[in-house]
Amino acid sequence: ISKTDLDNHRKKINDDKKLYEEYEYVIRLIDLASDKFHAEMLAKFYRAYILEEINWNQFIELSEANRQMFSFDCKFLKRVGYFKREKTIAEDEESSVNRLYSLGLVIDERSHRNNKQLTYSVIGEEEMFCKQDAVVLTKLGNLFCKYLDISINIVQ
Repeated sequence: ISKTDLDNHRKKINDDKKLYEEYEYVIRLIDLASDKFHAEMLAKFYRAYILEEINWNQFIELSEANRQMFSFDCKFLKRVGYFKREKTIAEDEESSVNRLYSLGLVIDERSHRNNKQLTYSVIGEEEMFCKQDAVVLTKLGNLFCKYLDISINIVQ
């Protein structure tokens, strides 16, 4: 973030108490960051907020989703972001998919119409699951992926 962008942000807020509360909130989030990935994502979200690419509420939603997910959840999130939908879920990704679903980052293609839960069926002995409906990104998931480098390490 350039000094000019930061100065413009301070002027926009124009309230020392509100600015202090904002910084205090961000410092608390940094302190809670469990690893380098989470800290880097938080920095990307805060930069986007300073540059007015996202608003404060979106910053909070993205930051909270980031804080509550595990770093390895991004493996599946990257795939959905890259391919735009995913039906095949490895057995070790099931908890990631459920966590991303509960954080509001992914959803079944038809679940918003039918109010369905995530459902799986086992395919043979490959220990893979096939969803009845593909998993897709929500609006928040798309926003998260905008700041997640999905062009590399899609399948690890």
